[in-house]
Amino acid sequence: MTADSTISRELSWLQEELAASGRKRASHSADRAPPNGETATRSTESEDGIEEKQRRGELCKGVKVNKEITGQTETNVSARSTWNVMSAMVVGILVGRMLGRRRGFRHDQ
Repeated sequence: MTADSTISRELSWLQEELAASGRKRASHSADRAPPNGETATRSTESEDGIEEKQRRGELCKGVKVNKEITGQTETNVSARSTWNVMSAMVVGILVGRMLGRRRGFRHDQ
């Protein structure tokens, strides 16, 4: 559940950033009015719209992949909780011993 809320907050933040970027780009394109008038403005707007749609599509794909990975991880952890806890303990012990040797500490003494 905590992972879902974290992911939701992150996605909301990304969507806000994308919207702010689009507004910023729109204001910059309006500031630099081309000498050709309406024709150049329309082409710039259509290019910006296409780019924004592509970004939104990529963002949606990333969201879907992220949800799939999160769901698979939750299923795996809940199905093999003992195995995951034991593996984490072994990795922690190994890392602790490696760092202890590097610093010159010995746990055997």
